Amino acid sequence: MDSKIKSFDGTGNVKVFLEKGSIHSSLKGYEDEKCAENIASRLEGRAFDVYMRLGNEDKKNPDKVKEELLNEFERRKQEHIQAPRCDFESGGAKISKWGSMSDGTLRGYFVLK
Repeated sequence: MDSKIKSFDGTGNVKVFLEKGSIHSSLKGYEDEKCAENIASRLEGRAFDVYMRLGNEDKKNPDKVKEELLNEFERRKQEHIQAPRCDFESGGAKISKWGSMSDGTLRGYFVLK
């Protein structure tokens, strides 16, 4: 059986990643700082950027690391589900609806006059 946890780059399910990381850390007997390092060692891309924004003490606290990852990636997930509605005119075009894609790019529907 492969005991390695796949890396997390901000795509996929952050809750599943964190739960697997918690189970792995528990099985290995890791506590606090070692648990936080275990999570951090499996972060890549945007997810690692979130970790790097933490202060030195927070980087040692697995609860803070988990909290920031959840805030970043669960919040964004909710924003994609409930994209805001926006109507305005600019340069002869009206944007009648906009939102963001899962990769962070904006999408919009334009109605030309």
